[in-house]
Amino acid sequence: MSLATVSTGDVIRQQVIYKWYSYTYLLRSLVLLQVIGIIFSAIGSGGMATTNDLFSIEVSTYSTNTVFAFTIFWMFVTPAMLTAKNYLYEDFSFVTNRFISQVSNAILFASVVLIAAIFTVLSSYLIYLIMLLVRPAEYFPGLSTVGSPGELFIAGAGMFGYYLMAVALGYLFGTLLKISKLFFALIPAIIFVPNILQNYVLFEFAHLFYVQESSLLIFLVKALFTAVILYGLAVALTNNSEVREI
Repeated sequence: MSLATVSTGDVIRQQVIYKWYSYTYLLRSLVLLQVIGIIFSAIGSGGMATTNDLFSIEVSTYSTNTVFAFTIFWMFVTPAMLTAKNYLYEDFSFVTNRFISQVSNAILFASVVLIAAIFTVLSSYLIYLIMLLVRPAEYFPGLSTVGSPGELFIAGAGMFGYYLMAVALGYLFGTLLKISKLFFALIPAIIFVPNILQNYVLFEFAHLFYVQESSLLIFLVKALFTAVILYGLAVALTNNSEVREI
């Protein structure tokens, strides 16, 4: 028997540290996906050209959209994977309960989202550097073309909001798959087929509610509120399951 008292905060902190070390390979996959996105972004995402007898102009467009898309994909898939039994059973290494486990997962997801948003914003500088090294151009404007610090902060904050919602949605999706494998076919159909359940109206609402929001603060509040609801639904569904399934 031990008389040592361990607080809830200490257990949560230990779980977060343990999961950071345990899931290092998942974080490496995030970095790899972002590197692939940077390579595709450096090739160019669009452009135009015009010419006449006196001159020829070619305009290429570069952005971090591909890096953002790859990261969103990772943010959705990875939390869904973490709901699998082999990941959930690792929590039994601790003296813990479901509340502590869910809180530690939420802290882990939030920290990964923050790091991913920072890396995505900084990838614009790496794309610019690749352009300097490989593009056959005689003139390149300065780093101001990448964006001012204020613009980069706004972009990073926006990405943080989208990544946060993707993580919560992925975690809910993985939880639903534990209940029934039928959700694997049903949820993508609801998301991607516009004629099912009037999904076109749903997409229009989501576009107006999130994408066209002009205030960064209001958007972050909406994103945080949505993520909390989605994650809360996943937690509620998890709490209704058995303590440990065979």
